Amino acid sequence: MYAWIFRHLPGPLWLRVLESLVLLGLVLVALVTVVFPWASPFFPWTASTVEAVTVPVPAWPWGGGAGSGPLGG
Repeated sequence: MYAWIFRHLPGPLWLRVLESLVLLGLVLVALVTVVFPWASPFFPWTASTVEAVTVPVPAWPWGGGAGSGPLGG
């Protein structure tokens, strides 16, 4: 099938290689934007069993803001 497509592309070899890469890119874009989002609910690994936990970040023990850490700034 790929050989048939390659033989029917117009132009010299370098142009057919370029056209093949463009076609491959278009197929990948179509898969990522249309097929994969449509099929994602059917994938078993998309169901998450871990909930997000929010943990507050403690302040620096020596106070201050930007540039007051152990390495300065």
